[in-house]
Amino acid sequence: MTKNMAFFMKGKVTHEAIQEEVAITKRFLDDKGEPIPFVFTSLPPKRIEELQEDCTRKVSRKGKVVDEVFDAKRLGLRIALESTVYPDFRSPELL
Repeated sequence: MTKNMAFFMKGKVTHEAIQEEVAITKRFLDDKGEPIPFVFTSLPPKRIEELQEDCTRKVSRKGKVVDEVFDAKRLGLRIALESTVYPDFRSPELL
């Protein structure tokens, strides 16, 4: 494999969804006492950009945009929510 930085340039990246099961805590155990794995999926770069935009607020003064405030905590929570397949945190049973 060649070490060519062009592979990482914008527009060259392709997204192939990857799902992975990970037992992240021992708080949730199945009937056999084994940790229940969470299932995560990767998000496409375009979706992450959309979430970043949604978590950025424009600050206006006298009708002019003077600054942008990025809410990193909100972005982290949104990515965690959208990338977690199981358990489905949007399920009415969990709310």
